[in-house]
Amino acid sequence: PSYGPALTALGKLFAKTRRFRELSSVYDVQVSSTTDPQQRVNLLFKQAELLADKLSEPEAALARLTEVLKLQPGWVPAQKLNSALLARLGRWEELIQTYEAELASMMQAAGKTDRDQAIFLLEKVAGVIEDKLGDAGRAVDVYKKMLEVQPGYLPALRSLGRLYSRLESWDALLAVNTEEAELVSDQNHIVSLLFKNGEILADRLGRIEDAIKSYRQALTLMPTYLPALKALGVIYARAGRWRD
Repeated sequence: PSYGPALTALGKLFAKTRRFRELSSVYDVQVSSTTDPQQRVNLLFKQAELLADKLSEPEAALARLTEVLKLQPGWVPAQKLNSALLARLGRWEELIQTYEAELASMMQAAGKTDRDQAIFLLEKVAGVIEDKLGDAGRAVDVYKKMLEVQPGYLPALRSLGRLYSRLESWDALLAVNTEEAELVSDQNHIVSLLFKNGEILADRLGRIEDAIKSYRQALTLMPTYLPALKALGVIYARAGRWRD
């Protein structure tokens, strides 16, 4: 039977009495009997919520959400629930694809990139890749995309610095530290970055003269910065450069 008012009344009764399996069956009948696309979207979404929250059937909920997003692409409530369920199930590659599709759809619809939303989605992608998949190299590519969207974006630069250190990509880390030093205004932080570059140059790359330059740059900004003074002292002592 598909008599609308009767089904609606039956659905309310099942919801009130917490007979969620029967309520889901009512939604099935309502969905199959309606020709109104918007009503179909609303019913499918309600059923997806029911399946996810009350019946603990995330796979079935995802199937309904797939139908919803075909009928109404980009609908935020459906996208959010879809992403939450994929995360709950640990389906990380599908979650990444969902975020990337959302980004592509946004760019196509607007004709240009909504920078804040693009950064938000790329941060989601990077977080999944780095934290759930443990793929530092792939995460680097996503953070680079962030910098294409918003050049000089400090959170992306700092994340790249962390990953380059883990990957022992020393030249790339030098470049990131240098760029960050040019962007920030905090002198203490600039000095710290210059000192880190000096350490990388001396200890990781063996470029002693370049390390000396980096330490001296730090001391130009902060002449009493003890770590740089000590590092230079060690370098000069090893080289027998007592006059320096």
